Amino acid sequence: MPNDLIQSDIEDILSRNYHAHLACCEDGKPYLVPTSYVFHENKLYGYTHPGKKIDILRKHPSVCVEVDDLTDQRWKSVILYGTFEELFGEDMRMAIKLLGQAVSKYHDSLPFIRGEIIQDGPEKDPAILYRINIESMTGRIFE
Repeated sequence: MPNDLIQSDIEDILSRNYHAHLACCEDGKPYLVPTSYVFHENKLYGYTHPGKKIDILRKHPSVCVEVDDLTDQRWKSVILYGTFEELFGEDMRMAIKLLGQAVSKYHDSLPFIRGEIIQDGPEKDPAILYRINIESMTGRIFE
């Protein structure tokens, strides 16, 4: 039977995990992609490279993000709604620091930031750092 999670449980799930599914929408068509993130001060931070996701998010910044957590045969799920924001300057440097701390915590299990965030040279796609400003979130546990 599913039950609602309280705010502290939702934040705990977001803090302990680093993998999510991010959904955006363009021309009435949803687009869902896996992503890695860091949760910090009620925001998600991540990075990506140029492609369809960024093309959509720059035009339509509203997102839905899903994070799930399976422990002790109990499945927990968090859904949040928010707004994509591309980062520059000091905000970008802060995101690099947060993501770098996550790498040291999770070692090589994270598919992001293995020295590839800041790349020089025209042959490489530049990394894009972003923040999801959370507007609302809910969580459920299925026992």
